[in-house]
Amino acid sequence: MHLLFPFLSSFLLHTTSSNGLKLKLQGRHRTLQDNFLSRRGNLQGSSPLSDNADISYYANITLNGVPFSALIDTGSADLWVAGTVPNSKDTGKKAEVSYAVGKVQGPIKTAEVDFAGFKVPNQAYLEVTPDSSNKQGTGLIGLGPHDNSNIYNTLKNDAGVPVLDTIFKQNTSTPNYLTVNLGRLEDPSDVFNGDLSIGELLPTPPSFVSQSISLDDITSQPKLPVTIVPVRKKGDQHFQLLLDENGLIGPDNQPVPFTSTVSGVKNPKQATAIVDTGFSLTQVPKTVADAFYGRHPGAQFTNVSGIGATWIVPCTEEVNITLSIGSKKFPIHPLDATLNPKLLNLPALKNSEGEESCIGTFQPFSFDVGKDTTYDIILGMSFIRNAYVLFNFGDFILTGSGNTTKRGDPYLQLLSTTNPAGAHSDFVDRRLDGVDTTDQQGLGPGKGNHGNDKSKGKSSNTKIYLALAITAGVLALVAAVVALVLHRKRTLSRRKVLDSTGTSFGFNRGGGGGAYSKIQDDHHIDMQPTTYSGQPGQLYSTGGDFNAHQLYDTPPTQTNQYPNPWDARR
Repeated sequence: MHLLFPFLSSFLLHTTSSNGLKLKLQGRHRTLQDNFLSRRGNLQGSSPLSDNADISYYANITLNGVPFSALIDTGSADLWVAGTVPNSKDTGKKAEVSYAVGKVQGPIKTAEVDFAGFKVPNQAYLEVTPDSSNKQGTGLIGLGPHDNSNIYNTLKNDAGVPVLDTIFKQNTSTPNYLTVNLGRLEDPSDVFNGDLSIGELLPTPPSFVSQSISLDDITSQPKLPVTIVPVRKKGDQHFQLLLDENGLIGPDNQPVPFTSTVSGVKNPKQATAIVDTGFSLTQVPKTVADAFYGRHPGAQFTNVSGIGATWIVPCTEEVNITLSIGSKKFPIHPLDATLNPKLLNLPALKNSEGEESCIGTFQPFSFDVGKDTTYDIILGMSFIRNAYVLFNFGDFILTGSGNTTKRGDPYLQLLSTTNPAGAHSDFVDRRLDGVDTTDQQGLGPGKGNHGNDKSKGKSSNTKIYLALAITAGVLALVAAVVALVLHRKRTLSRRKVLDSTGTSFGFNRGGGGGAYSKIQDDHHIDMQPTTYSGQPGQLYSTGGDFNAHQLYDTPPTQTNQYPNPWDARR
């Protein structure tokens, strides 16, 4: 039996296997007032684009016996807690850990850490002074690639090795993988929670069994290689993989046109995607978000308080999105494709037609990705809740003092956990009060699907009018030439001489005005461009305030904050 405690995640150790341990998670529902790590990296709660719109997943850890509620984050490596740990040892060093937006800093101390039943003595961590953003008793445990952890780079000794690396090093019989299964707040049948395991698989929830889904099948799924970033970008290495070509499938069940911006990819039609438990809203190019949401009646692209620029869709609209990875389909639960603002204690959202609307969780990038990015998409919680994910760390696990141990190539395995029929039933139950009206829904022609360039809609209309104007002008010219030829034949047949004033139609001899008279533009079409017909508040640009929030790719003048555990292979 798993024990669940309100507001704080908790775990109960399972003893069914000696090689691995399971950790019971509980997702904590946040409000806008609860800004602690509202998205990974928003440690100071200052960004208007913070993803405090969904769920964070916490695990209980203890440092020298003192409990902390730590957010699990596969996108970072270091451990920090807000609060004092008795009997900890001060290393005399300080460090600053930078995240997507924001940072934490403080002295590096050591203590005995208990995480998921594993005890790690003399573990280095960052002690952060509690404040309104980082509350007493909270923290973060980084579970991602970790060779260049800031703490390790500062200490340069075994104590600085990240927690998960030390667990793998101390427990050689434990397979070096991590698995995550996240719960869903709106699920009508399951208790909202999540599970994490180290070195073994999780048991299959009863609701999965009823839908013929077994988590044991994860081991038979394709092993998806982790794409390795160039050496010059090694600080930006994450658990990232390739989607299939035509792997982004919209609500019409057709692939969304896509071209990767990652340099050096073999197939630019395959998106490079980071799998990150620290992001609530999946981050995608705006053209992709437009294709997912823009064709739904009542859809509107706007700024949502506390969320940022994203699509909103009437809550009664069932949005169907599918991703294809490793030749496997991953349908997104419609309760994950859009998020009910009522769950966040947000005021009701209404579109320009007055319809109550939900938040699109595949959000156009809320930051400037830069010109030399190593990824196209960040698959956050809105995706991960639809897949059981196995993160295999492979070789080059950091063992301290710069040593490495070869264990194989890193990879991910994903198992789809969303049954489309069951997901549809859940949507009808939650959003339509049990009355299925989705057969009355349809898709429009789309809107806002011109990326971030607000002028393209206007430019397209202008080109149409210009083409019509040119066509009309050509027709007028042809008519004039025909008239000229006929007139000339008539005048020649009568052997008449043109008046020296040159006022006759057509041919002009001696008037000095050129061979032909000016073609009047009486028939020209008005070429004034039409205005953009998007919904109010639908403007979006990568310029402005959004660009101030850097996530993964850091500017050349900054220190890369993410490690590359596979760098030794180069």
